[in-house]
Order: sequence, then C-alpha cells, then structure tokens
Amino acid sequence: MKLAVAGLIVIAVIGALWLARYVYVQHYGFDEIEYRGEIFGLSRKYIDYDAYKNDADNLADSEISRIERIMTETRIGPEFRDLNDFTGQVFALKFPGYGMSSGPKVAADIRRFRAQIIEIPRVAKERYFVAEEIEGGQFRLVDDFVIPRNASGYWPATVIRLEGDTLIYADKDSAVVRETKLAPP
Repeated sequence: MKLAVAGLIVIAVIGALWLARYVYVQHYGFDEIEYRGEIFGLSRKYIDYDAYKNDADNLADSEISRIERIMTETRIGPEFRDLNDFTGQVFALKFPGYGMSSGPKVAADIRRFRAQIIEIPRVAKERYFVAEEIEGGQFRLVDDFVIPRNASGYWPATVIRLEGDTLIYADKDSAVVRETKLAPP
C-alpha cells in the first residue's frame, strides 16, 4: 500500500512539474521571430533562443518559401568599404539561428578574394558570396549564387580557384560545380 501511494505521489509531482513547465512556456515563450523587418511564425513556442536554434524543425512549414525567397532575392553590395562591411552585409542576410561561415579560400596568385556562405533554412541550399579585394582595402562582389547542398552534407563547393579570369568551383571530389567568368581587375 505504501509503495502504491509513493508511486502516485511521484506521478503527481512529475505531472505537476510538466504542467508548470507547459504553462511557463505558453506564458513566456515565443513563437515568432523577426528577420529583415518581417515577422515569421515558428513551429511551436520556445522558451529561449538556444532551444529554438537547436530544433531542426523550428520554423512553421508555411514560412519556408517566404524565407527562401527573401534570402535568395535580397542583394548586397556590390561595393564594400572593407572586409568587415562585406562580412557584415552577409551576416545581416543570415536567418537567425542558421549557419554562416567563411567559404573556402580562393586559390589565386595575384588577386585576393573572400568567400562567405549562408545556409537557407530547411531547403538544403546554400548561398555563396565571393568578393574581390580592390584598391585601398575595399571589396567588390564578383559572384553571388545559390546552390543545392549535396547529399553527403559537405558544402557543394569546397574548392574555389582562379584560372585565368574564371572562378572555378569544385566539390570535395574535384568535380566542377560552377564556373564564373570575371571582369579583368
């Protein structure tokens, strides 16, 4: 009899804790996120940013195409006063809680480039930005494109090299995935 009462008390305490957490999340949690001046619905309420960003299904399904459209149609640059300006404009385009990283180093003898990549949420695509350093430490955008993520989880283009006046992008197996002819420096 004592064991049954103790079991009921444990179940009641667990239920009360679950209910208290549920009420807390419903009252204090957030189910929308702001991006580029617009509000986007989330798939559920989150109590903090870490819980949101660590959930692979954090965005409402109805918002995915709108997010993708904004992330692929919004333009940056094309001129940047310095590397921080370039990186900052790319960062401003990154969706909250999703990835951004420096892209692969561009192999070039004389000309200098910087690449940045942002993840487009839940559509298995990446957006690449490549800027060339010009006089006075300024940068100019020379390539901007969206490419599907490959099935292996690696970046679609892990190598970028300049051959003549063409940027050549290759995957981890050295297969060319894109070529972009550049204007002379």
